Amino acid sequence: RTWYATYSVVQVVNWETGPYNIAILRHRLSIMSTMSDGGVGKGDMAERREAVAAAASAFRSVLLKQCTNLEIIETSEVRSVVSGDGTIAVPLGEWSRGAIRWRDDVTNSDGGVDSSLERRRAWLFQVVEMSRRTAARAAQSRISLRIEDFVVVMEDTETPCVGADQSIRYGEGTEEEKKDRSLITGDVGDARERPSLATIDVALAQKPPVKYSVGGESTSDAADKLAALGSILFELFSGQPFLQPGHDHDAGHGGDDSRSRRNKRLSAGDASPRDALVSLGLPSNLCDVISSAIDPSTGECRYELSDQVEEDLNLMISKPNIYLSDKDAFDTSMCDGNLNFPPAEECLYGREAQLAALMSAYERATANRLTHTRKLSPSSEDQVSDGEHAGPGTPAPRPRRLGTPEIVLLSGHLGSGKSALASRARRLFSERGARFAYGKFDEIRRPEPLSGIASAFGDCCIKILEDGSEEEIKDAREAIHEALGVESRVLIDTIPALSGLVGEADLSSCSDARGKAARNRIRFLFRKFVRAVATRRRPLVLFLDDLHWADDESLELVAFLATDPQRPPFLLIGSCRSADMSTADVGGASPPGRRLHDIVKNGASIVGVPVGSIDAESCCAAIAETLLVLPRIVGPLSEEVRRKTSGNPLFLRQFLRSLVDEGMLHFSLRTRRWEWDLDSIRSKDAEEDVLALLMVKILTMSAPVQHALRLASCFGSQCSESTLRLLEEGIEGGVCRGVIVCLDAAAKEGLVVKVPAGNSGCHLSAGAEFAYYKFSHDQIRNAAYSLIPKEERAALHLELGRFLVAASASDQVTEDAKIALDSVVVDQMNHGSALIVDEKERVGLAALNLRVGKKLEAASSFSAASSYLRQGIKLLSEGVALGVGDSEDGVDEEGDWASQYGLTLELFQSCAEVLFVAGDFDSANSLLLAIFEHAKCFPDKVRAYHSLINLLGAQNRIVDAITTGFSVLSTLGESFPQDVNREVVQSDLLLTMDALEGTTFDAILAQDEMPPRSEKRIVMRFLGQVMRYTYVADQDMFALLCFRLVRLTLAHGVCEESCGAFASLGIILNRVAGNPKNAYKFGKLALSLTKRLNARRPLPNVYTLVYGLLNIFFEPLQAVTDKLLEGYEIGLLTGDVDSAMSSLNFRFGSCLPNGYNLDVLVDEMKVAVVTMKQVGQRFQLFFTSLLLQCTLNLMGFAKGDPTVLTGELINEEQAMTIGRKQQNVTIQLIMYLYKMWLAYYFRNYRLAGELAIARRNLTNERPGMLRSSGIVHETLYTGLIAAEIARTGNSNEWRQVICESISSLEGWAELCSWNFQHKLLLLTAELARLDGEDERAAKTYDEAIATAKSHRFVHEQALACERAAMFSLELGNRITAKDYFTQAHELYIEWGARAKAADVLDQMSTM
Repeated sequence: RTWYATYSVVQVVNWETGPYNIAILRHRLSIMSTMSDGGVGKGDMAERREAVAAAASAFRSVLLKQCTNLEIIETSEVRSVVSGDGTIAVPLGEWSRGAIRWRDDVTNSDGGVDSSLERRRAWLFQVVEMSRRTAARAAQSRISLRIEDFVVVMEDTETPCVGADQSIRYGEGTEEEKKDRSLITGDVGDARERPSLATIDVALAQKPPVKYSVGGESTSDAADKLAALGSILFELFSGQPFLQPGHDHDAGHGGDDSRSRRNKRLSAGDASPRDALVSLGLPSNLCDVISSAIDPSTGECRYELSDQVEEDLNLMISKPNIYLSDKDAFDTSMCDGNLNFPPAEECLYGREAQLAALMSAYERATANRLTHTRKLSPSSEDQVSDGEHAGPGTPAPRPRRLGTPEIVLLSGHLGSGKSALASRARRLFSERGARFAYGKFDEIRRPEPLSGIASAFGDCCIKILEDGSEEEIKDAREAIHEALGVESRVLIDTIPALSGLVGEADLSSCSDARGKAARNRIRFLFRKFVRAVATRRRPLVLFLDDLHWADDESLELVAFLATDPQRPPFLLIGSCRSADMSTADVGGASPPGRRLHDIVKNGASIVGVPVGSIDAESCCAAIAETLLVLPRIVGPLSEEVRRKTSGNPLFLRQFLRSLVDEGMLHFSLRTRRWEWDLDSIRSKDAEEDVLALLMVKILTMSAPVQHALRLASCFGSQCSESTLRLLEEGIEGGVCRGVIVCLDAAAKEGLVVKVPAGNSGCHLSAGAEFAYYKFSHDQIRNAAYSLIPKEERAALHLELGRFLVAASASDQVTEDAKIALDSVVVDQMNHGSALIVDEKERVGLAALNLRVGKKLEAASSFSAASSYLRQGIKLLSEGVALGVGDSEDGVDEEGDWASQYGLTLELFQSCAEVLFVAGDFDSANSLLLAIFEHAKCFPDKVRAYHSLINLLGAQNRIVDAITTGFSVLSTLGESFPQDVNREVVQSDLLLTMDALEGTTFDAILAQDEMPPRSEKRIVMRFLGQVMRYTYVADQDMFALLCFRLVRLTLAHGVCEESCGAFASLGIILNRVAGNPKNAYKFGKLALSLTKRLNARRPLPNVYTLVYGLLNIFFEPLQAVTDKLLEGYEIGLLTGDVDSAMSSLNFRFGSCLPNGYNLDVLVDEMKVAVVTMKQVGQRFQLFFTSLLLQCTLNLMGFAKGDPTVLTGELINEEQAMTIGRKQQNVTIQLIMYLYKMWLAYYFRNYRLAGELAIARRNLTNERPGMLRSSGIVHETLYTGLIAAEIARTGNSNEWRQVICESISSLEGWAELCSWNFQHKLLLLTAELARLDGEDERAAKTYDEAIATAKSHRFVHEQALACERAAMFSLELGNRITAKDYFTQAHELYIEWGARAKAADVLDQMSTM
């Protein structure tokens, strides 16, 4: 009778003694232990069947013993699944003599039915259902099924058992294969009907292997056991016992014709065991295992122990799709000798440590972070849910520290698999809910601004639209709208796919930004985009491939995004070549090294993940799974391949392909697997590197395909299909004939891939449209390009460029397509520009470089723009123009300026502007001087003068910048006095007020806008430009410039500069003329004018002036701080970083004295400090650092004396020295103010008095100073200090100070009681206390406390309580004093001033 095997592991649980494994015919290896005394391998069939019968009996007894509610039914009459008496009885098969039945009469200790019976019943169904399918397949295959054929081994196990309510898990395979897991059978007619060996249960791998003791045994004994095992396996899978060649296979079988035919096929021609098994259609790897076990000396696997057999069987079970697949038998590509490499990202070998490092970095980057202020939260879902700061006086939790931002850097040699590693990690990130954006930089730098980053975020937008739910798309759209506003149009120009999320924005609503403003704007827009898209629920992972090819702007943006101080859930991963950039190169001379240095300098860390060669074991696995052959067989081949390729994954793949091409590796139809000539491979001369190997590979292809690859390599790592088609269709008989067909042929060889439109990472599916051809790897492109002789490359590039110019001249090519082609044409022609001899063509190419350079400048890609503008200058002046080119022939520049004046002027001006933004001040200055020398008239120099003033200001040459500005203004007819004093300012103010006389604000708003190119409009631009520098350097001149702007506006119309002029006029009127109400009106006029002009660019400056210096006297301070934050946000979006940071500083200066929670304020200021460092705002950084140190001292982080403003970011003594040396009154006044404030709070009244006097004296020296909100706090605390000191002497002098302060506060309280009434009450109470009016003082203290509380000034409520406690203690009311002190302590804690709260406790301890 025929033998069969079922390969399932059934786990039966005994709830008293624990789990047991019952392995049903486990590979028949269990027979080794069951029949060890019976002479396995040499015993006759009768002995074996007796052993099997004994095992079957043991099987029944085990089931009955271990599971009391299981029984064996020894009958063949059981037919139904559920019998009439309610029990479950399933027959094992039509030809079986038994069934397994579950007795449903088991009760628990309480007398009820066991609650787990239903689950056990379901579990049993799974067990017996396998047997039923086994019987069905046995019937189809004419195999006799008997219960005695079961062999069982029971042993204790620590592996988790299958739960009663769980399904038994199987390995990979189709649904049909999953149904057939329980059967491995023999003869089924033909290969298509035979059950696949992939049905082996994966649980088999969990069972400990059977151990065989070979100690003391001879080699022949081990070989005999292996041969016996091989014979059993042969019999299992063939259905016949293994007989040596020449044996009479038909003896004893009489007339069984089918058996006779089978035996003849198995032994035809004395075939080897492997050939016999192959003839049955069994998988080739299984045939190798069995034949090697039968004869280990000649078998491919070279077994020594039976354990090794089981290891290979388990490997096949764990990876059935690879080692048990029918692919080897039916894959025609294999039969044709083609290697089918799986995608690199799907089959990574030896990269477990690198994957773990990436996932660890991801966990750190996406760790839960909270922010306290709604305004600064990246999205609504990232807001604080509990205890969020709702306003002054509201307690806020301690902020969580955000940790150190990181950038992960994958570094390795060419072809080491960096991109594949990131692609594999992409799946793991996606499983955790992350969005993944991929971008790649190209060696041939195309004029596409921020191409790698833009393509990555474009891919992210497409994925959101394609894969996101309606809710996710809506949330993303709203978050982006909130973050970017109308400036989203600027980002759409760089990321076209963004328009699908936010729609096409109105370009007219965007602010006009040039130079540094444009660069800063694009940086912050990208940062805000990341904050909008990256949320805790959907973090963002950005992978940038080939960072070593990135342009300067891209590297700067990478550093900017990686060091975002708000730390959104965002991980940035970059890849680079070890030889081009590594963490050791941080701070080096290369641009990538400098940017890495910037990242480290700004507080981030670089996590280096080296990606080296794979080890021997991984190399063996890679080759085995590629060839679908067991690792034990390919071991010798693997060693040789690794030795020749050094374990480089790309080199390894290409080397295997080369072996196929040379016939040393081929697919055998006879053995149905890959075979190789190891001796020939060992003697093969290996190429030095993968580049040489790829060159050889390309050279083996047909000449047209080689030519097509060379042409495609001229365009970089990828080439647009439309460009190639344009070349094909537009050039009759040209060099591009048939290039697309040839590239299709190269795609079949795996050298290039077709990429679908709108997808940067997917391969082309059947019938899909594609956007471009992409080389499979950069090295393949390099190999193709290397095949072009160096002396021919320039000519080929030039020819391609000329072909594209000619083809684009067709009427069928749209204007948009022509504009898109500009970048391709200019790249090609620039490579061959040295060969251009025609003057017209040379000038045309210079104009094209200008056009592309200006396009890049508009997109804020300044370094790339400068390279094209320099090339244009070189073409016109033969490379001599002020060192911009590299020629040394001394070509006459005058000829270029004379013959191509307009083009030369535009190139020089544009190049100077982009070089200034890029930080190349010397080259920019040289170009500007050339313009001043060669320009024909003054209007042609105006734009250059604007650049020169900016250049001088950036170099901190403020006086030179102001002098140059006034010189230009004088030439334009606007002269100013050289000596400016108080009288001159007053006189000019009167002249301005006379001009305003009789003019209403409505009339001003209704005025026409100045023509953009008029002379007066040019004057207004220069006035506004110089005015920025005079605010700090010379405030008297600042006032004169302001007055001139106002008068020109009244005479010639309004413009953007008019907005800042009216706001500045309001500040001057409030401070100098003492007319606050009119000042407030001018501030409102400035805001209204920005709306009327729809001007966003001047808004940050106007907000700073109006809300930072003016409206604090008219509106609640809390509302003012919100507006200043809005000004900061607008400044970032419009690129006006100077005004943005100034607005932010004024906000911080307003938050500290309005009771804003200090914990939150410190976190916000630390974020601002990092941002200011990143954008080079050193002046604003100083004031933020000063305010931050003051706040830290109040919180208890002072290093010693809390009145000393010295810490990690600032040194008080050095700051004061700089202020005096530079005669910077602003620095000195702010230092005195904060020190005076701290001295008063910490009761150092003597020091506070000295600082108050010093500040008043310095102010009296500059009576026209336009001071900020500090004047309010100076007035209050000077009065409080005076009241305290007056009680110790000099009461008359200090009483006068108190009265002056009260008088000022009374006037301000009339304008805005919210901000000033409680301050006035507190100072009045102090004066009453000084005068001995105890009852009035006590009442006024209480009023001050109540008013401060209602107006949400928690810090001054605490101060009033503290002063009231001191007053009560002075009167001897210790209980009242204690109550006031207790309130003060609680309020200081609520504010966050823990050092001051501790000071209150000290005062209480002395009572």
